[in-house]
Formats: sequence, structure tokens, C-alpha cells
Amino acid sequence: MRLIQWTNLRQLLVITPLLTFGLALPLQAAETEVLQVRTGFEQQTLQGYSRAFSTATIASEVAGRIQSVGYDIGDALSNEPLLKIDPTFINLELQEIDVALQQNNIQQQQAVLRTTWLQREFERRQKLVVQGRVSRVAFEEIEQQRDQSQLEHQQLVQQQQQLHVKQQTAQQRQHRHQPHAPQGWIVSERLVEPGEQVKVGDPLFNIQDFSRLLIPLALSHPQLSALQQQQQATLNGQNVHYRVYSVSPAFDERTRKIQVELEVLDYCGHYREGLLFKVPLTLPQLGLMVPQAAVNNRYDRPQVQRTDNQELITIQILDRQGEWIKIAPNAKLEDGMLLVPARSDIQ
Repeated sequence: MRLIQWTNLRQLLVITPLLTFGLALPLQAAETEVLQVRTGFEQQTLQGYSRAFSTATIASEVAGRIQSVGYDIGDALSNEPLLKIDPTFINLELQEIDVALQQNNIQQQQAVLRTTWLQREFERRQKLVVQGRVSRVAFEEIEQQRDQSQLEHQQLVQQQQQLHVKQQTAQQRQHRHQPHAPQGWIVSERLVEPGEQVKVGDPLFNIQDFSRLLIPLALSHPQLSALQQQQQATLNGQNVHYRVYSVSPAFDERTRKIQVELEVLDYCGHYREGLLFKVPLTLPQLGLMVPQAAVNNRYDRPQVQRTDNQELITIQILDRQGEWIKIAPNAKLEDGMLLVPARSDIQ
């Protein structure tokens, strides 16, 4: 009885490793990677930093003392003015123009009344001249007064138009005592404080438009071509899409690069400058690329083996790109050929 049990136990110990090995085979086969020769390439990661879509400096258009400031750094602009500059003198000028307009209106009414009376007197004397009851000289005198009154009224109308233009000009200057900027823009720098005296042209605020984000880059022509073939990158660690917003027609002969701006399309974080932008590129290069897992480096003699041939092919390593190795052109290797996994990794 004991002999039978020991025999069964030995059979179980022999069968168990076989079952274990049999179960491991499908897993190993599933993890097998296709090793293939590819044309030469170089992997690069371009980096840049975000900036606002537009930047502007708001300067003073009038001179005066600042009464109050409505925004600070980081504030979003609304329909309220940026600040208020003392409008005392421009208000007095507008009051003076208003008084002049009232006086002009009174003078026009007087001229109309006088012209109306002179017109009636002219018509009366015209009849009397025909009857011979008024001299010709008296008739011509009233006619001249009537014409002169009409000219004076026309002159007053022109003066009124000039006063209206002067009033509109003063109103525009008054409006510039409370400057505005596009709504939604962000204040990046405040350059004045209440109580300061400013003159025409002095900078007041620096503002930026963060409704869109741009990434300025300086690229070579191959980099630009590779960049235009994909649309994915990362911004501040978040996956985003982008599009080429502008390509400068100018060429920097010193750096041999061109200025390019990318627009970020779907970033979900807070828009601001200085966010790190990364985009991986694959650039074509001379030579061939083989997976590192296919290279056998015994005796410091790197070799690979094709799946359709038992011959070991000696290669010349030029560079390493992550899990890929760049090698010199080889007559026995070409793009698309399948390789056998190496027996040992490169050291």
C-alpha cells in the first residue's frame, strides 16, 4: 500500500512541472514582440512655454492726476473703466461750450425775428414804391438790411456747428479720462497708483488676452514637417491637441530656423503664461533602425539574425534611441525585414 502511494506521488511530481510549463507557453507567446527593421529615424521632444494670445499696453491719452484705480494684477477686465483721471478742467471746458451754445441759440432766435420783420417791411415798401409813395432809396435800404440779417443768421448757424464739433471733441477727451480695455483680458502689470500725476503717453497697464494660448517655437524645416503630421502633445502634463497658428516667412540665417506659433485647442487648466509644452517628434535619418531586443552583442560584436536566414549579420551601431538602435546601412538588411530575438542584450 505504501509503495503504491509513493509511486503515485512521484507521478504527480513529474506531471506538475509539465502542466506548469504547458500553461506558461501561451503567456510567453502572447508577450512576444514583432522585431522588424525600420528606416532610420531620430526621436526628439520639442519643448516650449505658453504665452497669451495677445498683449497690449494701455497708455494715457490725457494729462492729469489719477483719482482712483479700478483693477489690480490678475483681475479680469469688465465694462468698468481701468482708472479715473481728474476731469475738472475738461468738465469746465464742456460747461463753457454749453453756455456758448445757449448764447448762440438766443442770437439765432433774435436773428430770425429780425429777418422776419425786415421781410415784412421789405414787402410793404415794395408795394409803396410801385405806388410812388416811398422813394427808391428807402426801399433799397430795407432790402439791404433784410439781406444782412439773413447772412448773420447763416453765420450763427455755422458758429453753432463749430461749437458742436468742439463739444464732441471735448466729450471724447472727457471719455479718455476714464480709459477702458477689452472685456475678459487680464491685467498682467499695473504701472500707476492713485494720486500720481500722468502725462500723455505714460503707460498705465499691461494687459493680456488669455482666451487662447499660443506656443512660440523656433524650428528647422524637418521639425516643422514632422510637427504638421501630428496634433497631440502635453501642456503642463495634460494631453492636448494643437494646430499650427502661424509660420513666419522670415528665416534666421544664424540659427537656420523659422519662428512658428502653435495654438493649444483643448487645455482644461487655468490659462496663463509659462506652462511647459512638450511634443514628441520622429524625424527621418540616414541608416537603419533595429530593436534592441534583436541585437546579439557577444564578444563585443553586435549581430542580428533574420527570420528567413540562419546567417548572423554583423552590424555597426551608430546611436541609440530608447528601445531602438541606429545602425549603418547594410546590404543584407532593409526596411520591413523580420528579425529573430537576440540571445543576450546589448551591454
